[in-house]
Amino acid sequence: MLRINRTRLRESHETPWLILDLVMLGLLLINLAWLVFDALYATTSMQHLLDRYWPSLLHAYAPVHKNFLLIDLGFIAIFFVEFCVRWAVSLARKEHLRWYFFPVLHWYDIVGLIPLGATRLF
Repeated sequence: MLRINRTRLRESHETPWLILDLVMLGLLLINLAWLVFDALYATTSMQHLLDRYWPSLLHAYAPVHKNFLLIDLGFIAIFFVEFCVRWAVSLARKEHLRWYFFPVLHWYDIVGLIPLGATRLF
């Protein structure tokens, strides 16, 4: 089992980054769940199920589904800002030999910023 030493965690200068990672993980899980729901909502079988058991949700979610990409850009913007902040901190700390190594090493974050459901899994 994973054991966390809370005293060392409080004293560490990496604690804010852990909190940021946990917040970003929470946002990512919410976003992925929403992507899955929206993909299921687009199918006729899911719309029939919702029409039968929860018709208010079917009609309330229709405008959200219509503008899904526009609304999802909010999540993409948050993920992009977080990527840029981490890149700037990496440059300030001189973690890599060249400035362009960070996006090359974190290519999956850049691919995840593409607003398609399949690439968001990265």
